[in-house]
Amino acid sequence: MNITVMTLGNSWLIVPELIGFIAPQLFDFYRFHPQSSEIIALKERYNIKRPDELWIITTSTELKSIDNTITWLNSLNAKLRNQGLKYKIITIKGIKDIFTQQECLLMRDSILRVAFNARNKTELTGQLLLSLVGGRKMMSSDLQYAASFFGCDALIHIADKIYELQNQERSLLDSINPKDFLLPPGKNISSAFMPIVIGHYPASPLLSLIDSQDYTLPEPLTNIQLIEPDTKLVTTLESMVKEAESISYNLKDPNTEKESANYAKIITLNPLIINRIRNIHFGVFPEKSKLELGFLQKLPKAELHCHLGGVLSPKEMIEASFLHEKEIEEYKRKSNSFKDDLVEIKKYIDRKNIDRLNNFIRRRYGTLKDIRSAYKDVPEPFSICGFLYQFNEDNSILEKIIYDKYLDPNHFRAICRETNGFNLTPYEKLGDLQGSSLLRTEKLIKYAVKTIAEKCIKDNVRYLELRCSPLKYESDYCNARDVFNYIKEELSKYKDKLVSRILIITSRHSSMSEIYKNLEFINDLEKSGLSGGMIAGVDLAGNEISKSPKELREPFLSIMNQCMAITIHAGETVDAENIWEAVYHLSAERIGHGLTLIKNKNLMNKFLNRGIALEMCPSSNFQVIGYQDYALPEIIEDEYPLKSYLDNSLKVTINTDNPGISKTTLSQEYLKASRMIKGGLSLMDLLQINKNGFTSAFLEHTQRRRLILSVEEEILKLLKEKSLETLEGGV
Repeated sequence: MNITVMTLGNSWLIVPELIGFIAPQLFDFYRFHPQSSEIIALKERYNIKRPDELWIITTSTELKSIDNTITWLNSLNAKLRNQGLKYKIITIKGIKDIFTQQECLLMRDSILRVAFNARNKTELTGQLLLSLVGGRKMMSSDLQYAASFFGCDALIHIADKIYELQNQERSLLDSINPKDFLLPPGKNISSAFMPIVIGHYPASPLLSLIDSQDYTLPEPLTNIQLIEPDTKLVTTLESMVKEAESISYNLKDPNTEKESANYAKIITLNPLIINRIRNIHFGVFPEKSKLELGFLQKLPKAELHCHLGGVLSPKEMIEASFLHEKEIEEYKRKSNSFKDDLVEIKKYIDRKNIDRLNNFIRRRYGTLKDIRSAYKDVPEPFSICGFLYQFNEDNSILEKIIYDKYLDPNHFRAICRETNGFNLTPYEKLGDLQGSSLLRTEKLIKYAVKTIAEKCIKDNVRYLELRCSPLKYESDYCNARDVFNYIKEELSKYKDKLVSRILIITSRHSSMSEIYKNLEFINDLEKSGLSGGMIAGVDLAGNEISKSPKELREPFLSIMNQCMAITIHAGETVDAENIWEAVYHLSAERIGHGLTLIKNKNLMNKFLNRGIALEMCPSSNFQVIGYQDYALPEIIEDEYPLKSYLDNSLKVTINTDNPGISKTTLSQEYLKASRMIKGGLSLMDLLQINKNGFTSAFLEHTQRRRLILSVEEEILKLLKEKSLETLEGGV
């Protein structure tokens, strides 16, 4: 089908002027023109064909012009009988004239939609002609813009010099009755007009990115078509053109290559925005922390390293104990020693006598963890629940009991350093009242999962890998498979807002028989289909000196044979050799912490070549190992290796580790990491780290890709908001 699209103003005569050029067999307007041969040659040069349909865009105020056009076309078709021309007059609902800015925008969108629909109908074998001959100047401009985007076989204009006509001839033109204008005008009148072909316009490559179904116009029942006003298409096209211009510029920027692993669509941003992203640094000015944290909370994030056994704060542990208030009372009746101890504990709490309470705990139990098995006639976890329940009126006392001097951030650093190395016990003891000490019933396990899921959603975390060892949570009330199902069921409640999976931990410090049992449990879940696709992979955790990766290769073969994803805690407190063994012997795809990797440049290159990701946990690393935090009073510490890894293009990710124990969220971890780097981390750095989190997720490829695309759109929207100006502006 061949279609010609034109705009119409207050002169209906432009229609026969145009038809005389593109279809002289219908009406030979230029027959007596002194340059008729040149006009015919111009038509042939552009291979202009007779249109099957003429689409005329106008406003409803041009009633006389519309009526005269319809009269002339109907008269012409009556004369030609079966050889006539189909036409339709297109106006916009509610737009009588083009006067305001909004009316101009609505007209532009309508012209674009009409041209787009014409393009689609003529795309394969037809010809599309666009004519600028009539209507307001802005309508002609809009049609020319449509030609530049959708393309056309010829863009046509009709020049005129009516001012040279004699008064008599002008009067004749003005008085022509459309019913009678069916013969070519004479030489004097026709010579006042000259067709011009501005050119052939190829369609923009961007056209392939637009779904034509979104802009389809309904077929009219008559020759008059009224279309709904809209601005969707014009907004889309303008955005695409700006992005294309930005891409063209940004590709020539030498920094772009360094940032090629970042979100792909960043390149579509205005170069000025990109420079802002490079130059805004987080963690440099403590007074801007609240502002920076607010921005980071809006950023969609992926959490890859989060232990279920460390998600609860002291307040949340107390709340968890409420779930078993009935059982606590029951066992108080059964065990006098349990009841008496709780009375004693409550007395010290009410008096806020922390020293006496600590002395009682040491004398009666030994450590907080020993409370779990202190009473033969009180099964786990109810002794722990009973202890926690006593703090229900003041959780700050429990905080002081757990953290002691570590409540001061200046002291909660490098707590595991010793003269000859590291001892993780001080940090691990902070979780003695949760994890396997507490999570031994369906209610408690689901409460912990609910807590971390809701925290993630509040913090705009979109992907979570929650790690735990179901075998460690077995009790008289649930076996390992029950534990797994409780976690799976609770996470599934949040699936619309949080994509989540479970990493199952195998501990190095377990016996070999326990390790085999744990891996067999994982294999059975997968083979039976009972995992429901929720197992992300396997995590080898625990003290690195307990068993080397080389020793564990044989039991892990069953996991590797199933191509299950493996992440390994390595290089947190021991040499980089342990990291290499984890990669070489156990085919680790990710490494938890990897802090000592910085000491082995050759191994860093191997990580780069293999695309192995690093799960870094700034607060935990700071608290366990000790690095400089430039927002705290200066203490000479090692430089946190995160920025060096990032500068060497390693896949660094940021995570929380134990958010309850470390008193943190993922957004706070992004800020903490920035504070641990001299000069902070740029927003571009943080976006790269953020992208690494999603690309390193143990998730099926299609689902991971879909998640990344969704997150990318949200991030682009955030970057285009005034949030960058706010970050630059200060407090």
